[in-house]
Amino acid sequence: MSRPPHLPDAHLEQSEHDSLSRNISIFFITIVLALAAGVAGSLIVFAWVIPGGYMTEGQWVPRGQNSTITTPFVDPEAAVIRKVKNSTVEVFLAREILANGYYGRNAWVGDGVMLSSNGWGVVYAPKIANGSVPSLRMRDTQGTWYTPTSIVPDTVHGFIYFKLEGTEFYVASFPDWRIVESGMAVWVYERGSWKHQVLGARTYIDGSLSFRVSEERQRFELSPSGLSETGIVVSDTGNVLGFVDDEGRLHDAWMVEYSIPRLLGEGALTESVVDWTGSMVETIEEGKTVFGFLLESLGGSESTGLKRGDIIRTINGMPIDEYTVHRMIRATPVSLQVWRNGQISDILISE
Repeated sequence: MSRPPHLPDAHLEQSEHDSLSRNISIFFITIVLALAAGVAGSLIVFAWVIPGGYMTEGQWVPRGQNSTITTPFVDPEAAVIRKVKNSTVEVFLAREILANGYYGRNAWVGDGVMLSSNGWGVVYAPKIANGSVPSLRMRDTQGTWYTPTSIVPDTVHGFIYFKLEGTEFYVASFPDWRIVESGMAVWVYERGSWKHQVLGARTYIDGSLSFRVSEERQRFELSPSGLSETGIVVSDTGNVLGFVDDEGRLHDAWMVEYSIPRLLGEGALTESVVDWTGSMVETIEEGKTVFGFLLESLGGSESTGLKRGDIIRTINGMPIDEYTVHRMIRATPVSLQVWRNGQISDILISE
């Protein structure tokens, strides 16, 4: 039977059908390839603009994670390990010695830090610093034992300073305290073990509004919390920042460094020349917040020219800072900018 005249030949109809099928297949394949290319391009751009992590200490840390939390038990560089171990000693209670020179668990006091080549050192031991300090013994990393010839307790800050016989001790170094801030990477060292942490937020030691200007007001928390209960805290370069107290906070060693000159010269601790009590206040001047210390009591410093109600605005030209005010007021002479009854004047405290 012949095909109707208005229809194409049979072989032409089959060819057009095959061509249409091929075109449809190519169309769908093109769409799929375009979508795949778009997704891959988006992923590349996202990874370039927003990296998936960062390199630190030779390790890849995924985005959103803290390197000190993911790997808290790694060791610092070998130079830091040597620096810290060579400048520290283990401190024990002498009365807890057992047979054959062994010490029980209760004999451990803490790791001490050597402050001078002629044998002065310090250990943070608030539980025994507040009373009559018992006899102590120290052991260095070479296994040599020492009995201190002098002990000077700091009952306010919990430190015990000791003097060992010798002239060849390695000495610990301290940081520039102006750069010690939240987020700083630190190492906590205790009896040969290391934990990597960071300085967290500053928290109040005493939350009351009034405080003595010579007292430490705030301390850094160590993060992650609960990782270190005791130990020496050092920077990434091995400088001694302080000690972990029993609340997991940094009891910083600024007071230790400040006490060294008189300790070495006289074998005594430096005491604050002022005993003022007051509270922090603030005002707005030219669109900026200005802080001050409002004097509520002068203690025994009645002859300094200061009066109750005065507001100390700067100390030695530096703005008042609640965290560092106890450091700023220590050394004499001290130049103060004081607000009194709407007038600003300068007062020099020389002793």
